[in-house]
Amino acid sequence: MENRKISNKGSATLFQNRLLERLTRTTFYFPVILFLLVGVATALYCYLSLKINVFIIVALFVAGLFAFTLVEYLIHRFVFHFNASTPGQELLKYKIHGVHHHFPKDKDRLAMPPFMSLTLAVLFFLLYKWLFGNYGSALFSGFVSGYSVYLIIHYAVHRYRQPRNF
Repeated sequence: MENRKISNKGSATLFQNRLLERLTRTTFYFPVILFLLVGVATALYCYLSLKINVFIIVALFVAGLFAFTLVEYLIHRFVFHFNASTPGQELLKYKIHGVHHHFPKDKDRLAMPPFMSLTLAVLFFLLYKWLFGNYGSALFSGFVSGYSVYLIIHYAVHRYRQPRNF
């Protein structure tokens, strides 16, 4: 990944199969809207159905925002930038994240594809529910809302010129 020239134009084809290739792409606004709605709906569910105190929901929502930030850093650092030692591992590393560094302005690859992000969201929901019971739902609402906000910032950083000294 490190020895590839960065291109600010174009895109790469990761799979010859059209369906697999299509599954590696998404429009930016789809996951932003989806996960923001999931976050709000989950918070409302916690209040209206689970009868969790609104102050606890707010506290766990904020904790979920911080949890997302930590998880995003850990996944980005240790999964997306793992030390590849074989050509097969290099190819895997390129396909899961290197293409994003190679074509940082490819608007279809500025967010994780919905199939993967929804799978991860379900796994995190189940983990939080297992660890914290009903309170895990409130934590999850902040977690997925954090992902939505992260996507907006990530998109802006890659698509628009940033102010000087930013």
